[in-house]
Amino acid sequence: MAKGEKISKSKARKWVNNYKAKHSKDKNYLSSMLFDKKIVMDMLNEDKCEGLRVYNAMDDEGKLHFVLVGTDANGNNILPPGDEYGARTIQESADGEPILVNDGRSCPPNCPPDEL
Repeated sequence: MAKGEKISKSKARKWVNNYKAKHSKDKNYLSSMLFDKKIVMDMLNEDKCEGLRVYNAMDDEGKLHFVLVGTDANGNNILPPGDEYGARTIQESADGEPILVNDGRSCPPNCPPDEL
């Protein structure tokens, strides 16, 4: 099963700042990505989903992304049956069909004023 631990705000801020200090000048720097609660809950409510895995990813133009994947109790990815998802929205997916999520709101440029 996936593991997760609560950490303090000061530790989170320190770790985020460590990353920023090392990578913020990178051409394709990505600090964070915001995902709507609905799409995250849709993933968590998938049959047998017990956790989420977050992948760092890069598209063909070099833009950085995060890809969210549901995982089962053993930490295995829950993947859609087909290779292509097409232009369907989350609301149009078949009941119980696993989804992969991308296209959150990236920071930069959409950073919150209270960013870690």
